[in-house]
Amino acid sequence: MGAPRFSIDDMRLDDEPAGEAVGGATKAGKAPKRREPFIIITATQASRLEGATYLAAQKVFIRLLFRSFGARGKPFELPNGDLSGADLDRFAKSRALDQLEELGLISVRVRPGKLSVITIIGGGK
Repeated sequence: MGAPRFSIDDMRLDDEPAGEAVGGATKAGKAPKRREPFIIITATQASRLEGATYLAAQKVFIRLLFRSFGARGKPFELPNGDLSGADLDRFAKSRALDQLEELGLISVRVRPGKLSVITIIGGGK
């Protein structure tokens, strides 16, 4: 006849372990691992990128930042096929790289007969 008794166990979801807090953080305070890759762009890089006249330059720079993150900030080689997802041919890639170099966002070391080596400038490291 009285009110039903409240139990926190009735509120717990089946797939949520008892030792885990809401949002995925554990009691030890460790953040969950990120599943989606991300990049960081500095304010200087953003203001320089605003000066780009080719849309391809902006697309290429974003992809270069992801590659630089994967290379841990070190110079990396850039094959033409790496930009195929951006719907850019090798000529658009070349124009974009030239403009990004003029804007002071990257440096390109051309090696005849080999892949060019790209270095991101001003990445905050």
